[in-house]
Amino acid sequence: MKTFKQFMEELEVNDFQMKVANSNKFHALVHMHPQKFLQMTTKDAAHMKQIMDDAQPLHKYNEYTRTGSTYNAPSLKIDKHPDLRGFHKVVSHEGRHRAAALLKAGHTTMPVFIKAPYHDGVPERQHGFEHVPEVIHGQVGKGVMLKSDMKLIKDRTAV
Repeated sequence: MKTFKQFMEELEVNDFQMKVANSNKFHALVHMHPQKFLQMTTKDAAHMKQIMDDAQPLHKYNEYTRTGSTYNAPSLKIDKHPDLRGFHKVVSHEGRHRAAALLKAGHTTMPVFIKAPYHDGVPERQHGFEHVPEVIHGQVGKGVMLKSDMKLIKDRTAV
């Protein structure tokens, strides 16, 4: 059984990681369920189990953040995918093992930076949460996520 301290521990995102996300032009910081993050970034249940088995305890990932060993916060980059006839898909990610650590610790939300797809006529640094598609397909598997699965924390992080 988890202690109160273990239950209350969350994944840390520090100022440096916010600056990295800004320089990488991520457009929004959201909360999403760690299970959904893993569904969007793993190919099947066996792959997800491997990530879960390999994940370290959550406090280790927070230690890496505090010591500067981890530069990137969890993130999803979304773009149009030609094989999906104009639909949107996760094309890169960061943070599967941290998502797994959060799940193991009993958490139901995690912070994730989102990079929205390019929109004609809108400068990239002006993109925000409104540019995130309503339906997003997983990177390598069959996962599908709705924009409504995300809760906005901070908009226009690339400004």
